Amino acid sequence: MQSQDNLYSPEEEKLVIGCLLVDASKISDVRILLAPEDFGTVDNQLIYRGILEVYDQLGACDAVLVADHLKKSGGLRRAGGSPHLYELQTVIVETENTIYYAKIVAEMSMRRQVVANCSLLSTGARNLETPINSVISSMIDNADSMLGDSKEGLSQITMQDLATKEFEELTHYVPDVIVDGLTILAGPSKIGKSFFCWNLAFAIAMQGKALNAIDIEKKSNVIFMAFDDSLRSLKRRAHLILDGGLPPDNIHVIDDTNRLKLDTAGIRILEKLIDEKEADVVFIDTWIHARPDVLDNRGKTSYDTDYEALVPIRQLAQRKKVAIVLVTHTRKQIDPENPFNQIQGSTGMQAGCDNLLLFSKKEDQVMLHISGREIIQAEYPMALLNGGIWSIQENEESDMEFDKPFTDQEDEVLKMFDKPDTQLRTSEIDKEFSGSNARVILDRLVTKGVLFKIKRGLYGCSESYQNFLNIADSGVSL
Repeated sequence: MQSQDNLYSPEEEKLVIGCLLVDASKISDVRILLAPEDFGTVDNQLIYRGILEVYDQLGACDAVLVADHLKKSGGLRRAGGSPHLYELQTVIVETENTIYYAKIVAEMSMRRQVVANCSLLSTGARNLETPINSVISSMIDNADSMLGDSKEGLSQITMQDLATKEFEELTHYVPDVIVDGLTILAGPSKIGKSFFCWNLAFAIAMQGKALNAIDIEKKSNVIFMAFDDSLRSLKRRAHLILDGGLPPDNIHVIDDTNRLKLDTAGIRILEKLIDEKEADVVFIDTWIHARPDVLDNRGKTSYDTDYEALVPIRQLAQRKKVAIVLVTHTRKQIDPENPFNQIQGSTGMQAGCDNLLLFSKKEDQVMLHISGREIIQAEYPMALLNGGIWSIQENEESDMEFDKPFTDQEDEVLKMFDKPDTQLRTSEIDKEFSGSNARVILDRLVTKGVLFKIKRGLYGCSESYQNFLNIADSGVSL
């Protein structure tokens, strides 16, 4: 039977306590998840109980208050003394991941309970004098009890509160191509997926122009996990793409990836790396090397295993507010109705990520298909130029960006900007387009040169589009 020795999380327990001593506002959320008994050691149990009692009495909490409370109750020495409390507090830099750590502690506590109950049930089942129905009933009762005692609960919000809730805007590292969250990039073998990733990586890190067409708004730090290429090969790629120029110092190449799998341990390694390098974008080339091993897939479909493998990575991207790009391959079978069905694996790959990029090739034309929760679906003809540069092949019939064809939603939004001096907020557009992501549509129109962002959440007509409206108002035939 599994020993309980490895069902403890001492580091996460210390981090939870340290975060609560630094930021008392987290206590209300954490106490829903954790009781004092969920901690694995007596000192942590005492400190956590002291934190809750101090907060209930004073509405505030820090190491000094908790130490004084434990001293009065006679538990300070068993809790490790005042220096121990101060040490737990001083190592905390930020408290953003408090709930994440608390959930790990809660899971380990639940696992210890399962092991203990299984041990008792095993003893009862081995005792032939105990009726088997009693053993089964005890097993069901214990399971119900553990489920009932689970602290996690369900997150709730009323639709009225949701309607007024403000969300932080996603970062578009490459507008409408690479945004916060988990993105899967798929394409046939040798079509140039790695070159594509390096094109984007250099553009993001140097605030350049991506794909010969898209201006990058701000410089960002990049981690590139190169599973398939040697350092010699990567050096050649960089020299080719940059035309011999010096690469930036904010792209961190990780080539020691032979044994790294993005399981629980691998996710923690990657999270630590993201923190150390202050990274905003992570490329993982390719997924087949990083995918965690499936230890037990009994009763699971391929959809289940594909989806479950992606969940921890997507959660990491959401938790750290970064963009993670997983590179994978496509199948030879073509689905004319949905090109994304060519992605290697089951449709669980599509469901498990936030955004999808896919290369397809018909005859001599390469197409880039884009779809996602926070970006508008699009298709672009692509070409891989000399020098390893991927380029969007634009229609150059007009120099005026707003003469490019618009989607129906974009046309409807533009009707609201009917005067040259019109200024509208995202919330005003949202009221007119229920169920659509107004910010994505507005940002697309900014990219096309029709609108410009005055400040966060406020948009106006670009100078060129103002001229266009002035001409239209004058009655001149266009």
